[in-house]
Amino acid sequence: MICADPSDHQDHPSGSVGYGTCVRCGRPMPIAQSAHIAQTAYIPTDMDRDRGLEGDLTTVAAQSAGRDGRGLSLFADRRAEPGPVRMDGRDLMHEAAEELADCRNYLVWRAQEMYPGFLAGDAQACGEYDRAMRTLAAVVVAFDEMHTRST
Repeated sequence: MICADPSDHQDHPSGSVGYGTCVRCGRPMPIAQSAHIAQTAYIPTDMDRDRGLEGDLTTVAAQSAGRDGRGLSLFADRRAEPGPVRMDGRDLMHEAAEELADCRNYLVWRAQEMYPGFLAGDAQACGEYDRAMRTLAAVVVAFDEMHTRST
């Protein structure tokens, strides 16, 4: 069965197999419709970039994970337009979920590419396979975190 309207989607319970997909049609749940994500009525049309705050927020998140975060901030800043950020009612959490899904694809393809060498015991392939799989584990955690609320 395919849901006739996106508002008909129903999420699996948190932590269950299939979480983040519709119980009825199996399609991914739009982040904005997930019962696990709080919504806000405040939606600006444009937002000036505050690079200092962006860096500070990344540092706080990185430190909570026992990491540094400066490398990510520098890389992210080079990839982003100077600003302002065009909002236009975009669901930035949904955008982030799409990016995590793309990241998952790249990582499983890299692991798949290295898998024959990994099985053969090639040291370089083993290292790259391990790196892809460790990163993939973090992406899975990040995606799950997007679908849970703080308590």
